[in-house]
Amino acid sequence: MNRKSTFCIFPFGRVPADPDDDSCGCDSGGRRLIAIALGLLCTLGAIGWFVHRTVEDNLQQRLSQELETILRADVSAMLFWLESQRRIARTAAGDPNVVRTVTDILELKEGLIDIDELTQSPQLQELRQTLAWFLDVHEYPWFLVIDPFGMVIAASGDSDIGTLIAPEHYANLHKVMANESVVSLPYYRRERVEPSTTLLPGSDDSISPTIYVAAPIADDTGTVLAAIGFRVRPEDDFTRILSIAQRAGTGHAYAFSERGVMLTQSPYDKQLKAAGVIPDGDDSHSMLHLEIRAPEGNMIAGFRSNVDRRAMPLTRMAASATAAGAEVRFPRVVSDVTGYPDYRGVPVIGAWAWLPEHRFGVAAEMDYADAYKPLLVLRCLFWALFGLVSLSCGGGFAYLVANQKIRQRMKKAEGEARQLGQYRLTDKIGEGGMGEVYKACHVMLRRPTAIKLLRPDKTGEDALARFEREVHLTCRLNHPNTIAIYDYGRTPNGVFYYAMEYLDGLNLAELVKRSAQQRPARVVHIMRQLCGSLNEAHGIGLIHRDIKPANVLLCRRGGLADVVKLLDFGLIKDMFNRSGPQISMTDIVVGTPHFLAPEAVQAPELVDARSDLYALGLVGYYLLTGQYVFVGTSAIDICMKHVKEPPVPPSSRIRSSIPKDLEDVIMCCLEKKPAQRPSSALDLMRRLDACACAHEWTQDRARDWWRDNDPTEERRE
Repeated sequence: MNRKSTFCIFPFGRVPADPDDDSCGCDSGGRRLIAIALGLLCTLGAIGWFVHRTVEDNLQQRLSQELETILRADVSAMLFWLESQRRIARTAAGDPNVVRTVTDILELKEGLIDIDELTQSPQLQELRQTLAWFLDVHEYPWFLVIDPFGMVIAASGDSDIGTLIAPEHYANLHKVMANESVVSLPYYRRERVEPSTTLLPGSDDSISPTIYVAAPIADDTGTVLAAIGFRVRPEDDFTRILSIAQRAGTGHAYAFSERGVMLTQSPYDKQLKAAGVIPDGDDSHSMLHLEIRAPEGNMIAGFRSNVDRRAMPLTRMAASATAAGAEVRFPRVVSDVTGYPDYRGVPVIGAWAWLPEHRFGVAAEMDYADAYKPLLVLRCLFWALFGLVSLSCGGGFAYLVANQKIRQRMKKAEGEARQLGQYRLTDKIGEGGMGEVYKACHVMLRRPTAIKLLRPDKTGEDALARFEREVHLTCRLNHPNTIAIYDYGRTPNGVFYYAMEYLDGLNLAELVKRSAQQRPARVVHIMRQLCGSLNEAHGIGLIHRDIKPANVLLCRRGGLADVVKLLDFGLIKDMFNRSGPQISMTDIVVGTPHFLAPEAVQAPELVDARSDLYALGLVGYYLLTGQYVFVGTSAIDICMKHVKEPPVPPSSRIRSSIPKDLEDVIMCCLEKKPAQRPSSALDLMRRLDACACAHEWTQDRARDWWRDNDPTEERRE
């Protein structure tokens, strides 16, 4: 539906009106409150986001540094322990008594057919006695001596003698025979139970986690004769090493193999048993049984997966560490504090490193919720505060909307039902500093009219006096280029109002904005009409004092185009009636800075008709150039330029030519001293009539312009 946006002309300016608009928008006070509330919410949200982000970044940096520090301490302790185990084994292997007895046992083995003879040999008994103190001091459960072919030729227990080592241990045997010391990864070893020991009814062996440390036994020439190995309990030493440095709470460290198998004891065995990850039994545990794989959910919180654990992917940590295992040549610490699920499915943060020489990795992790508890508290506080503010703003907004809807319906009903004399109000079409304007229709004449009502909050004595004075003075003017007042009166409730012309057009500021510099002939045409309006006002002693482009309307009226209407006589001064109410005090600067006469700045009480002519010259200058005569950084700066600075001729401001006679008229209006300006509006009109281009702007040209540039047609679209 095409809608016609009309413009009501009233003494304090021009306000766009939308007759079909029945929205329930809030009033200016409500809009300010809503803007403040939205601004507060946006500001609070921005501050909250910035603080949260800053705290999170700092916390992540601190957690990363802390986890990496803990991991480096654990890795250093682990490497120190491994090296110390190798040194201990080398010390035992280099003992002269050990070398001698092992040499004798090797020689004895070459000539024997029955292993029992080797088991009962005095050389073996002597070796056991030699190493007894060593095993006791270092808390090693047993020892083995292995020849270069993988046969056990001496051991703490008779059942091991004569057996061959498992194939997976030959790689370490070759290293030892190459004069290296090695420490194995934890593994399960099946041990024969001695006849004097009863483990379980019907059982003759046991399975237990084992680590061995092995060193070469060499003769005086450096030739490696055999390997000696000592068992280490991984559940005691290996696991305990990784608890030397750990974070309080849920923090823990553990070791894992290339296949992602847990090599140390997890502190969460009870949780893992309850979740069904490892068997529920007294002798079951995570070491060597648990693969570090990530389930699809938090198993500690009750999640149960139908996917076989062996089909699950390795955790982000284990996948990253084992993938780097073949590439790194030295331990490199990597951390992830953004969070990832661990082998329980619990979100954690962690740091890890791969030890390439020993073929296993070490990780230090802690629960994400525990690590970010300070951030969670901050987040909860922020959202609580944000929620309270949002609820408050939402409640206030709901109240404003509901209240405004009620007020709008009441106003609409009142406007439909209210009749001011012969005028029936229809729609509110605008408001200004002093009053509200409604579109109305004369009941008898059916003539569109604009009704201005004094705003309820402006009912003070001074405001009412100014309002009445504005009407009384303007009613005395009847020039066709001056806004016409039809009627005035009071409502039954005592509200003051008056009726005036209902016009459609555009002001000179919009004209310049639309088509920049105006033709000199059109400028003369506009200024002559303004001179006619001012001549009448000045003739009865009224000074406008606020002539500016926004207060001059250009419209079509009575079949003519480019008809000028001078608006806003709210600041007029009655020169002949000094006893009447002069609402604007003489010591106050009245008007708009860009269009003020010098005397209006220096001595407002000396303002007269020639001050309006100065402002009219400024308007003509603005129409010719599209620019103000003076610009500045502040209103005071502009006012002082009006007082002291000579104006630049308009022909110097634009490229197009300006007739010399018209420029002389404009510059005469802009003289600093009132006596040097045209003596009256009629004098100025005569000078404009004398310009060569005075009659070039004809009605045909004006109608052509309005046909091509009619703003009222654009508003209808």
